[in-house]
Amino acid sequence: MEVWKDVKGFEGYYQVSSLGNVRSVERTIEVTRPSGTYRMTLKGRNMVLGTNKKGYKRVELCRQNSKKRHQYLVHRLVAEAFIPNPENLPEVNHESGDKTDNSVENLTWCDRLGNIHHAIEHGFINKRGTANWNAVLNDDEVRDIRKKFEQGVTAREMADHYGLHPDTIRDIKRGKTWKHVL
Repeated sequence: MEVWKDVKGFEGYYQVSSLGNVRSVERTIEVTRPSGTYRMTLKGRNMVLGTNKKGYKRVELCRQNSKKRHQYLVHRLVAEAFIPNPENLPEVNHESGDKTDNSVENLTWCDRLGNIHHAIEHGFINKRGTANWNAVLNDDEVRDIRKKFEQGVTAREMADHYGLHPDTIRDIKRGKTWKHVL
């Protein structure tokens, strides 16, 4: 069942649902013109959700008496309205990895590190090997390093050859890094 709550900071103007929908609220406003002041009823309507470059649903909301619109991430609006955040965590995580599923059941509060770990653990992002933006070596070079260790080449010699720190070479030997390369 879809439950609606006011969007924080926009009470009486916009609501967000437990399923990730956003709507404006029907309300009466006073309009002042040179001919006088009169009341006007604005009908409530479902807001059109867009998608940002990263694939997250977003919506544009406007404050009362302002023509300027601001974009808000829908998953954040849902979390702020429905999910308690006693630890004051800064980010909202999509448990399923589906950035378009903004239902309450799919969202949790987390910190940056927890969000990244969740994504890596569930395979939503791959930060291993050459897929890591920081990678200096490739799979073949890692195999070569392990082979040279067996042949008695020192970590210092290999570090000089590859332009790396000896500890980086030792981590490869111990299987601390590049574990996925056999």
